[in-house]
Amino acid sequence: MISAWMLLAFGAMFGWGFGQGFTKKFINDVSGTKFCLYFVFAVSTVNIGLWLYWGAPDPFHYFLPLFDSAGNVVMIESLDAAGNVIMENGIPVMIEKLSTETAFAGEFVFWGTFSYVLDGIAWAAYFVCIRYAPIAIVGTVAAAYPAIVMAVSYFWYTDPINAPTPIMWVGGIAVVAGCVLLGYTPKSAVDPNEDNSHVVAKYWIPLSIIAALGWGLAFSCLGYSTSEYASLPGADGTAQLVLSVIGDGIILIPFALIAGKKDTHSMEGMKLAVTPMILFAVGNVCNMLAYSAEGGADNSGLIAAIGAAYPMITLGFAYIFLKERIIAFHWMAIAIIMSGIMLCTGMVGLMMG
Repeated sequence: MISAWMLLAFGAMFGWGFGQGFTKKFINDVSGTKFCLYFVFAVSTVNIGLWLYWGAPDPFHYFLPLFDSAGNVVMIESLDAAGNVIMENGIPVMIEKLSTETAFAGEFVFWGTFSYVLDGIAWAAYFVCIRYAPIAIVGTVAAAYPAIVMAVSYFWYTDPINAPTPIMWVGGIAVVAGCVLLGYTPKSAVDPNEDNSHVVAKYWIPLSIIAALGWGLAFSCLGYSTSEYASLPGADGTAQLVLSVIGDGIILIPFALIAGKKDTHSMEGMKLAVTPMILFAVGNVCNMLAYSAEGGADNSGLIAAIGAAYPMITLGFAYIFLKERIIAFHWMAIAIIMSGIMLCTGMVGLMMG
């Protein structure tokens, strides 16, 4: 029987994969800057809704630790609805023992918001660059961020026990090599009878690299903000939902309004954008729920690996529905990148183990 966390992980993979495909399908009808605005609206609606549903914790403040007569920190596990009793290690304790003094969660707020400022930069670059090349190419390069997360987190805060294995480093090298190969087109591989405009227009190369770097650094910072290594006061996954809205909004809203001031607005464009935005939102929700589902925490590595495979869905969509045809040399590069991503996220080891 398939576990709930696995179904949700595949839901994230399909949501992101089809979302990317439909974005490319409508990119000539809806500008990249407009997609930025629609994306902020969709993600904000979902994240704020989840934040409210999960208790709306204050993302900016945390309760100062309490100490007993022996000087030990009192661990508050839960507060009942009546508000007069707390549970300390499963034992009821009267609320008179509680203090309501709070402090500003400055470090957590900074890293949590900064993570999504980088995420916003990545999305802005992504929505612009997909106009200039087949989504099979651009989407795969932008999805190479797990290699960056692996390297940055290792040198920054990863516990030596959880350090990347040699095969994962091989995957990282494969991702970089594949990205380099995608940016090169042998003259002998260009068919003069085919549309090779994406070969000439190289705008997608720096933009897709910015997207991959942005997401890689964003998820590295996000991992740090909630890691045991940092142990930032006030760090909370649910509160992070609010900070994500702030961080993305700081970048995407001004970018869309300034860079897209000449773009025309139409109801037809909004209708077209609904499908990919819903799919992206569904992917995000499924990914969040997968980790909190029964057994999800114990299979976090496999959840990440399944989610990282979303370009495979986009590749199929692009071939069947967008009729994208790229040269064999670039298919080889894509295969190298996808293999590297699977190795970086540990999917091969998890499946074999």
